[in-house]
Amino acid sequence: MSCVFCDIVEKNDSNIILYNDGQFVAFKDISPAASVHFLLIPKTHLGNISELNNSHSDMLSRMKEIADRLLNDQNILKQDQVVGFHVPPFVFVPHLHLHLEKIYGGKPFGITCSTVSNGTISFESSFGYSKAPFLPFFTKTKLTRDTRFQVGEISQVLVSLAILRLVDQGLVDLDQDILQYIADLQFRNESQEKVTIRKLVNHLVDIEYQYFQGYSANQKLPSIQELLLGKSMKKDILIKSVGKYRYNEAGYVILQHIMETVAKKPFHQIMYEQILGPCGMDNSSFETTGNLSVGHIWYCNPIYFKKRVYPYASYPPAVKGLWTTSKDLALFLIQFCKCVNEEWDSLLSPLTSINLKSTKPEIFGWHHENDLYSVQGETIGFKSIIRNYENDYVHFHNILAKSTDIPIELKLEKQLSLKDFFFRWLNYMFGK
Repeated sequence: MSCVFCDIVEKNDSNIILYNDGQFVAFKDISPAASVHFLLIPKTHLGNISELNNSHSDMLSRMKEIADRLLNDQNILKQDQVVGFHVPPFVFVPHLHLHLEKIYGGKPFGITCSTVSNGTISFESSFGYSKAPFLPFFTKTKLTRDTRFQVGEISQVLVSLAILRLVDQGLVDLDQDILQYIADLQFRNESQEKVTIRKLVNHLVDIEYQYFQGYSANQKLPSIQELLLGKSMKKDILIKSVGKYRYNEAGYVILQHIMETVAKKPFHQIMYEQILGPCGMDNSSFETTGNLSVGHIWYCNPIYFKKRVYPYASYPPAVKGLWTTSKDLALFLIQFCKCVNEEWDSLLSPLTSINLKSTKPEIFGWHHENDLYSVQGETIGFKSIIRNYENDYVHFHNILAKSTDIPIELKLEKQLSLKDFFFRWLNYMFGK
């Protein structure tokens, strides 16, 4: 399986590599969650932290030493430094990588959580603010149950379920060549393998434009053609390979275009009719309307990253465009579980529901392992997670002023109840 970090090591591009000592390599995160956000990796491929054992202790100590040195070289105060790993399964690239970040203040502003047990919402709670202005004497806006959060890549699991509903309605076939549905885009396929909707949904197509960094809230999003062909509007879209997993946001832009073409409706209307409405997600939208929270990355400072400016960054809707609440995502999860279990009142037919069952680790936008499903979403100023624990699901959002990467020293106990997990997390994030 191709690894994007191994590719970076192999190319050894001095414009990307910040540090290289022959054993470890450091470079800037492609989607930074802070003003300084580096990744440190071993050059030899190693999976996530679940694969580590006592034999790796020297390696981890060495990585910590390098991380401290790199952050100190940036003149970052010790209290503003965060070093840690993502906890599996919330790891987008399966190559061990340590996050090095500069964060002011060290505390998030708001977090909300909902859990589902036995097909119903069993627990809801929220804490903090949806807006914390730069000056502390300004009025802060408290979170409410109606406050919408930007949930990043979680948008994609809703899109994939909407596509399966279109399959049931006879509008698309998962295994047909996408050229059957869209004629206004030209592709140059170096692999010569057929590109299908199933492969796009499962990130099995490596397309030249892989990621979208976000646009100003006041900036009009580029057209589908501009997103995929670039500013120069090249003649065709380059497909590098087909069949190997490679997280690729351009695939979901193409899926959005296919959905709009076959349904002959705007994307946000399709998503309301296929998912948001049937799931009862009345406080969710793929449009930037309603009671929106403000993403923060520095202490009491709303997001301001180059062209991605206050109060939030905009993204292609099918990629990271969903604004929703914790409760609404819990309602979606209830319906998703019904589809997986092939219940009579689910949103999918039993035949189509089979597509959600697989032995592969990545399936229709979800990370899937041992019958457990999880997905993580992240945009500038926001991070969201969905995970199920033996038929119970936990979902929480938070507006970031600090990385939510788990420090090396912090261990989570699998025996924690969902409520205990939430409050343990609150204590970690907000505690001294």
